[in-house]
Amino acid sequence: MLKTLSEKYHLNLGKLLYLVIGFVAAFIISFLIICITPIKKLIPGYPTEQARREMVQNRIMLDSLKQEILEWQKQMQDIQMITSGRIPQQEKQNENPQDGK
Repeated sequence: MLKTLSEKYHLNLGKLLYLVIGFVAAFIISFLIICITPIKKLIPGYPTEQARREMVQNRIMLDSLKQEILEWQKQMQDIQMITSGRIPQQEKQNENPQDGK
C-alpha cells in the first residue's frame, strides 16, 4: 500500500494539443489558399477554363454523332430488309398525342 502522493504516470497533453491544432490550422490555411487563389491552376492535371469548354463541346459533338450513327444503323437495317424482300416497320416519331386530333 502506497502512503505517498507521488505521481506514477504523467502525460502532458498541452504540447500534443498545440501540435495537433497547428497541423489542422496549417492544413486549413493551405487548403483555402489553393482553393481561393489562382495557385490551383499550377496543380498538374487541373483543367483550365479552355479545357473545360472543349470538354463540353466534345461531349455535345459526341452525343450528336451518336444520334447520327443510330440513324444510319436504322437506315441500313431498312435497306437490308428491303433487299431481302421484307417491308421495314415504321417507328413513331415522338408524336405528341395532342397534335394528332
